[in-house]
Amino acid sequence: IYTSHLYEVQKYVMETRHLISFYLFSVGERFEQKFAPEHRRAILEALREATTYHNDLVMKYEAEYREKLSAAGMTFVPVERAAFEKKAFEKLPLEFGRRWDKELYESLLISPKN
Repeated sequence: IYTSHLYEVQKYVMETRHLISFYLFSVGERFEQKFAPEHRRAILEALREATTYHNDLVMKYEAEYREKLSAAGMTFVPVERAAFEKKAFEKLPLEFGRRWDKELYESLLISPKN
């Protein structure tokens, strides 16, 4: 929102928290098996450290950008998350359930109760 200069054209930020920056690293099993067990352990540990570092940066920058957006005149509007999640979970199957592989879709689907 900040780096795209949306504060120049909009006054409000709805706090839906539906977009989250995340860190993902994945490899196929064949690739992973090329490494000795001790190297796989070292790689996994490095990935855990990188993920923690990334998540810490996200939290830091989120707080900094929130301050900058407030200073630029934006108003943050809390959203009733339960109602937002309910609507999202009603829409997801219609939007993605038919397009994605069924097993993949079901493995990614998170219950709104979580």
